[in-house]
Amino acid sequence: PFATDAVYNINIDNNGDAKPDVVYRWTFHNVDKRGGSTFLYNNGPVTSIADKNLLFRQTYTLQASFHGGPFQTRVSNAPVAPSRVGQASMPDYAKLRNQAVTTLPGGWKIFAGQADDPFFLDLRVFDLLYGGNLKEVGQDTLAGYNANTIAIQVPFKDVALNANAKRNPVVGVWSTAERPRVRITGKMTTSTKNWVQVSRLGNP
Repeated sequence: PFATDAVYNINIDNNGDAKPDVVYRWTFHNVDKRGGSTFLYNNGPVTSIADKNLLFRQTYTLQASFHGGPFQTRVSNAPVAPSRVGQASMPDYAKLRNQAVTTLPGGWKIFAGQADDPFFLDLRVFDLLYGGNLKEVGQDTLAGYNANTIAIQVPFKDVALNANAKRNPVVGVWSTAERPRVRITGKMTTSTKNWVQVSRLGNP
């Protein structure tokens, strides 16, 4: 599942100063109906994301900030696509994924859940450079493996400089994740409400 003690950000720079002009922020929440009585993810076939057989699910809140302004909530309690358990548990997983796509007025679409890892990586590079003769290249080792994914579609005018997508078509996009700062001294762990960046991906 997504971490519930973290915030996930997608940052957009539209004026070339490598600082975020638009920030989309996700926070996740657990809905756990197992009550400590079972470790199972589901206790029967799951045919919808609201199915009572789905014993654990997550929801998220999405907030947006423009030009350094305050964060405003765009959607709350939106469903996260459940993790795929198997064919018997989830006979139509595509249906569950589609039900987890949240659509908002103005052309917004948001998805959180599992998706095929889009990162191309050929791990044969570590076998003496592709098998020792540089001929075994071009294999996407990560193809077919899922990763927790956050995706958002917004009108380009929402992120373009001065809302002019035709004149200012280039934006920089990167993601960050933040967690509360933790101080560990001996056997004592102290957590604060100060957020610290723990991950960064992309290019502003």
